Formats: sequence, structure tokens, C-alpha cells
Amino acid sequence: MCLVEGSKPAHSPFRTPESTAQYMLRSTLYHRIRGGVSLCKQVQHNQPRNMSKRPASAMAESEDWKQKPPYVRPKDAQEPWKPKYKGQCFCGKVKFEVSEDPVDAKICHCTTCQRLHGAPMQAAAIFEKHHVLFSPGAADHLYFYNSGKKTVGHDLPAKMSCVECRSPIADEGRNMVIFYPATFHFERPKFPEAFQPSCHIFYGQRTVDVKDGKPKFEGHKDDSPKVEE
Repeated sequence: MCLVEGSKPAHSPFRTPESTAQYMLRSTLYHRIRGGVSLCKQVQHNQPRNMSKRPASAMAESEDWKQKPPYVRPKDAQEPWKPKYKGQCFCGKVKFEVSEDPVDAKICHCTTCQRLHGAPMQAAAIFEKHHVLFSPGAADHLYFYNSGKKTVGHDLPAKMSCVECRSPIADEGRNMVIFYPATFHFERPKFPEAFQPSCHIFYGQRTVDVKDGKPKFEGHKDDSPKVEE
């Protein structure tokens, strides 16, 4: 074979056809093994770090909220539980009861509620935590989001929704639970009188005008200027 000086043959003239096939097989296996190692490293890199190193006490504390109101009754509760209203998410995995009327009801027009609910406003009924009780196991189907910190998890105050059907259910604060009235089992089309909104808040951020004769505030109720209809 005549070779031009400085060039290299595509296949070495000293390698037999059999050894060439073996070389190609080894090369293929080599690249497959390297690819497998890279994939393993990538999977390991994407795993949550230090989960196995977390102390058992810290892991237990992360679930501690499930053993407190409104997910269980207060330990010092004396009166038997008597539900006054019942509700649930769309799919029914999350059910709850309340034993009293709400302490207040409002309609919020803030842009945060607009984005999180995909609606021009949010109706809200406010309850004290010891008047709320979720059904057993409901806490395992809840998803929490802290809109202030933009973090996921039971970091109060946080908005809760069902992990199955994604229905918005309530805002859980440190002492109160703010339910969205449409999740209750009411005779439609009107809510009971106790759930009728007393006012509109953050009306200065509204997307639509509501002329219902109820007080309207620029921000929070009784803590900001009123807005004329």
C-alpha cells in the first residue's frame, strides 16, 4: 500500500480483521461503561443532600404539626366535638369540619390572591384553630406554600391545597384558619349569613368594580383608608 508522507491509514495494516472487530467491541463497551458511570454520578448529584444525616429529632419535629390543632383536637378540650359546618376539597381526600360560625368573612382583591387563585378576588371565612378539625389522614394529602417567602412546606402562614386535585382549601396562620367558603357543603346559590362578606380588602388592587354597598378598604380592614364605590 502506497501512503502519502505524513498521513495515517484509516485502519492499521498490521491489525487483522478479527482484531479490528474486537477493538470496535471494546471501544463500544468502554463508552457504554463511561456513560453509565456518568449517569450514576448525575443521579447521585440530584439526590437530596444530607437527608440521611438529619437527626431523628429534627425529622420528628418536621411532622409535629400533624399532632396539633386543627389536625387533632386540643389536648385540654373538655366539650365533645359538635360540627356545625362540613367541607372538603374537590376530590374528597381532604375533609374538614368547623364547630362555630366564622369570626369574620371578607373578600380580598390583592394581586397575590389573584395570581394564586387565578381569579379576580378571593372570598375568605376566618375561624379560630380550635374550632376547626380535619379528618384523620387529611394532613397527608395537603400541600403548603408560603407566598411571602415563596417556599414549600408547613411554614406558617401558608396556603394549603389538596395534593391530589389541587383544590385551594384555606390559609393556615398561627392562630387562625381562613377557609374559602365555596369548599363548604352549603345549599346553593347563596352562602349562609355568617359567611357573607363584611367588607372588601385591598380594593385598591381590584381588577373589577363590585358595587354591593359593603365597606371597601385600600388595604386591611379598619387599618387602611376606605375606598368609595
